[in-house]
Formats: sequence, C-alpha cells, structure tokens
Amino acid sequence: MNRTIGNLKIHIFKDKAEAVRQAADAISSYLSDAQKEDRKVLFLSSGGSSLEILDFIPDDILGDYLTISVLDERYDREGKNNNFVQLSLTGFYRKALKSGCAFIDTRVRPGQTQKALADYFEGKLREWRKNNPDGEIIATIGIGPDGHTSGIMPFPENKKMFDTLFNGERWVVAYDAAGKTPYSERVTTTNTFLKLINRAFVFAVGREKAEALHRMQEDRPVSEVPAAILKELCGDMYIDRELSEVVQG
Repeated sequence: MNRTIGNLKIHIFKDKAEAVRQAADAISSYLSDAQKEDRKVLFLSSGGSSLEILDFIPDDILGDYLTISVLDERYDREGKNNNFVQLSLTGFYRKALKSGCAFIDTRVRPGQTQKALADYFEGKLREWRKNNPDGEIIATIGIGPDGHTSGIMPFPENKKMFDTLFNGERWVVAYDAAGKTPYSERVTTTNTFLKLINRAFVFAVGREKAEALHRMQEDRPVSEVPAAILKELCGDMYIDRELSEVVQG
C-alpha cells in the first residue's frame, strides 16, 4: 500500500544513511530531466541534516539552468550559524560554483539589518520568478521535533501573529523566535512562498521527530504544527524505520 500524508508520498528506509541517498537520487533524477529539457530551476536547501543530501548529487547535472539558495536563514553577523555559510562549506557548493550555477547568497553583509536581509532575500526570489515565469521551484524541507518547518516556528499561543507573519503577502519575513529556538533571529520563507514549491523533498529521521510527525497527520492548525503546511505540497517524504510506525497507512 502506498502511504501518504496529504499530498506527500512516504518512502521508508532502514536508516538515515539510506534515506539520505534515496532523497539525493530522487533530486538528481529531477535535476537531470530539467537539464535535458532546458527548464530553469530554483533549488532551496534546508539546513541541518538535510545538507547531507547534497553530497550525493553528481556534478554532471549541475549547470547554469540552476539557481541555488537556502530555504530559511539564521541572522548571524559573525556567520558561524548562518545556513548559507554551512551550505558554502559543502562539496556540493564547490561543484555547483564550478559548474556555473547561480546563487542567492544570504550571508549577512556588513551593516545589514535582519529586516534588510529579509527584504534582500525576498527581492531575489521575486526577481528569479519574474525572470523565469515558467521556472520550477524545488526544495529539501526538514521537520523539527517541535513541528517547525523552514524557519517557521509554532505559535499556538498567538495564532493572529502567526497568520500575520507567515500567511500574508510576503515571501520572506524577519522575526524574533526567542524562547522557541537557540537561534532566535530568523529570516525565513513563509507559508505563502512554500505553496509555490513545485516539488518538495521532505526529510525526517530519528525517533525525536516522531511526535511532530504524529501531530502533523492530525487536524491541527499550522500555527500549532507549522509542518502541517507540507501536506498541501506535491512531493515525497523520506523517513527512516524508526518513524514508520507513526505513519498512518
């Protein structure tokens, strides 16, 4: 039986390593087809363990048809916790740079405020869309133990603020997530933007994600479980055996 959560097809693997490889294979197949058909693609990577997927994407399918960035950002003037900095340290980034890929670089510039970074990021995303009206957006998307996704934290105590931040017209917002994450100064894509993604590659492994995955399947508001928005996206979810019992058939 094919298992699904919303529109997402579930793929279960024995461990994290296999889930990483299979997600990378699926992304590689998608990019290879896009390259052959000369389709423009914007590829946004989540941070954390999702970055491991990138190491298994071969360099022969990278090229100038592809623009690469991150799905959300940690505003860090020093750069050590910045997601794009972490991306830039991968072998994938070096291969992509050499292959002529374009980038939306979200590292903090000197004197750049958190709000200014959000405006810059949003401007670049909208510029890409304007220049590539038929282009496709894909993303690797993680799920946190608290049910957050991208940089969208749960706000069950303030649904109105959640809706204002993440369900408005903006594609990227800057906000303070103090008390919800060690990296409180966030610059993140919104639910409004996530709904524009053509193909989502959702990645969740480890028993610590079980509660979030369980709550994601329930009829809970996205202000309580932000990852619930992912059920509306077309794509696939890659999980390990530890989470298989949580997935309802």
